[in-house]
Amino acid sequence: MRKFIWTAVYIVFTVLIFYNSSLPGAQSHQTSWLLAELAERFGSVFTGLPPVGVLEQVLRKLAHFFEYFVQALLCCRMFAVNGWSRGASRGYILFLSLLTAVLDEYLQLTVPARNGAIGDILLDFTGSLTAWATWEVLHWNR
Repeated sequence: MRKFIWTAVYIVFTVLIFYNSSLPGAQSHQTSWLLAELAERFGSVFTGLPPVGVLEQVLRKLAHFFEYFVQALLCCRMFAVNGWSRGASRGYILFLSLLTAVLDEYLQLTVPARNGAIGDILLDFTGSLTAWATWEVLHWNR
């Protein structure tokens, strides 16, 4: 049963990544702009906080990194509960992460006011690679 649950969680999370990418540009920007404004308001106690436009861009890039970090951790867990060794699953985890990033950016090319970017693929994969490396370190002696 655990095998099914972790596989389902991984698939649902991956679908959510594609869903977020299918949102029109205006809706996507509105969400990140709102988060940037909230960060600016709550962060007003700090000096030197960048303007909302810069915060929005930083939040968008952090979201890329974080969602692929989480997805790769879920993928690592999925392979682990299905009995795959870390060595045998390594290539599949990294391949699935890169494939998702490429397809995600390709999908954005078809969405109004969105564009795909190679830099975002690299950022996404960096999040995945960081998660995989974290998983390896945490499970080093197992």
